[in-house]
Amino acid sequence: MFTLLGEETNDLMDAFAASFIEVVLYRHEQCAAFMAWGHGRLTGRPAACSATLGPGATNLVTGVADAQPDAKPLIAITG
Repeated sequence: MFTLLGEETNDLMDAFAASFIEVVLYRHEQCAAFMAWGHGRLTGRPAACSATLGPGATNLVTGVADAQPDAKPLIAITG
């Protein structure tokens, strides 16, 4: 999971902390989306990125839109 912390994603982060899912924190949602896209491109396996509501969600759009034409596996979650 490529993400950054936000108020609306705290429960999601707590769930990941209690599981086997590795969380990689970034300073901007767009970076998280591109990292998930790159992971999918290199491994062929889906990677997830998440963001908080509103502006955080719109910051994911560029990375998600870039992955779509290439048909790379990407999961985007917003708070």
